[in-house]
Amino acid sequence: MAQELWWYLPEHRRARRPRRARKRRAPKFDRDVSILFRPDDVAHRREFGHWEGDLMLFKQSLGQTNVTSLVERVSRFTVLLKNANRRTKPVMTEIVKAVRDLPVAGRRSITFDRGTEFVSWPHLQAQLGTQTWFCDPSSPWQKGTVENTNRRLRRWLPRQRDVAAMTELERKQLCDQLNNTPVSASAGGLLPRPFAKRSWRKSADVPTVESNGNRASSSAHTRKPPICAPRWLRECRSTRARPAKACDFGTNLIKTRAMRDREFRSDDVG
Repeated sequence: MAQELWWYLPEHRRARRPRRARKRRAPKFDRDVSILFRPDDVAHRREFGHWEGDLMLFKQSLGQTNVTSLVERVSRFTVLLKNANRRTKPVMTEIVKAVRDLPVAGRRSITFDRGTEFVSWPHLQAQLGTQTWFCDPSSPWQKGTVENTNRRLRRWLPRQRDVAAMTELERKQLCDQLNNTPVSASAGGLLPRPFAKRSWRKSADVPTVESNGNRASSSAHTRKPPICAPRWLRECRSTRARPAKACDFGTNLIKTRAMRDREFRSDDVG
């Protein structure tokens, strides 16, 4: 009798529960393409041909036009692509057209974030054989090379700019200006942008000429530092000495002042 009392309730139901359950959608990005499985040679910039991609958005009042930025991890070579909208097929089609003409060694992999514009990554992998990697959810800092490049690009491409009115010549000039500007490398010193042209060859294939005219082995120790590096850095590299830090200059300045004060005091006593 007590089990049938629920019939006298106004709702005539034992318990309120959802009538239809929401089906769980399949993940758009497989676990196998996570950045956690990316080789160490890519993470430590030991191999040329690995890129990072991202999408630069602008004000919605100016339209849906956006820009895709591709940056090579070793040389920091940058390529800009203009898209009419954020749909995944047009965006991935432009990326395929941009990297299709590169040799296999120049398009080994591309790292993206988990944005909806990169959902068509299987087409890129099937057409070109380029491996794709994806950052963890809400972790765009894992592709810091392209993020820092986008921050530099905001000087010329602010959010208030109408990218739809930008011509192909202006976009190419912007790429040339960015690629010809030396940037600070993670290994120390300045890295010239034209280094991308020499990165296609192995370091052992680039000979160095000694003062007597004979060809010597092209190791990193026998190479001269880039011309764009500061003078003090070139001198330290040539002598293999530790570069002086700012604190060393400050310490020397304090010692010099102390010695000068002692000389003045000795003169006054004498």
